[in-house]
Parts: sequence; structure tokens; C-alpha cells
Amino acid sequence: MAKKHVHSRRQAYVEGSAARKLNPYYEEEYDNGVSSAERRKAARKRKQERLARKRAAQRNQSKASYISAGYVVCLAVAGVATLLICINYLRLNASITSRMDSIAKLQLELEHQKAANDELRTAIDTACDLNHVYQVATQDLGMVYANQNQILLYDKTESEYVRQNEDIPEH
Repeated sequence: MAKKHVHSRRQAYVEGSAARKLNPYYEEEYDNGVSSAERRKAARKRKQERLARKRAAQRNQSKASYISAGYVVCLAVAGVATLLICINYLRLNASITSRMDSIAKLQLELEHQKAANDELRTAIDTACDLNHVYQVATQDLGMVYANQNQILLYDKTESEYVRQNEDIPEH
């Protein structure tokens, strides 16, 4: 706790970590001839200057925090545009992901179908014995190979396809 001491010249001071302002009653004696009216005038002037600085600071602060309507509208439009772009991006990303999943499923199904087709082809190839077909055709049905005089060759140069309704030429 700080102790207060008074000297013979009636000057007050405080002993401790913080010095206090001198008592205005005792300051009159030590102002070197400045009257109290002049001190009050100077004090009023300092107070008015402080108030003027405070008002100027408040004006500057209000100007700095003022946002025009056009700026707010521009920010709102930019925000909405950004939100729409983000929503569209997420929607497209989800669409791409689902399509990639369906493509992967279809590729897997294609591989299964190819494997099944290969198995069926092998089963058909092994089930059909050509020697047995030849024996049934020649022995049971009486079929024979054609002779050279029974084979007619037809050469048509107009088109690669043969029309069934046309007559076959004699030569």
C-alpha cells in the first residue's frame, strides 16, 4: 500500500509504483504566475480539442463501416452465382460418379457374357461331331458329293450380290 506524505510547502506526492496527479488546490501556488481563469480557459480548449478529435474519429469510423447498396447487391449476386456453380459442380460430380459405377457394372456383365458365350461355343463345337454328320448324310439320307459336271460357276461383274429373281445364263 502506498503512503501519502505532505511537505512543508504543501505539495502532495505518493510514494509507490504509480504517481498520482497533484491536487489542483495546491497547484495554484506552483503555476508560476498563471491565473486560475487562464488555466480554466486552457482546460476548456483542451477538452474541446479532445471532443473534436473524438467526433472526427467517430465520423471516420462510420465512413469506414459504411457499405453502399451497389456493393451489397454485387456481393449478393457473386455469392448466389458461387453457390449455384458449387451446386452444379456437385450435381455433375455425382452424375459422373454414378455413370462410372454403371459403366463398371456393364463391363463386368460384358465379361460374364463373353465367358458364357465361350463356354457355349465350346459346348456346341464338342457336341457336333462332323464324322457322324457325314455318315448320316451319306448312309442314311443317300447324299453324295457333286461331280465336276454338276457344279456351275456364275460370274457376275455388276455387283457382289446375287439376286434370286434373275435367270442364270447358259454359259
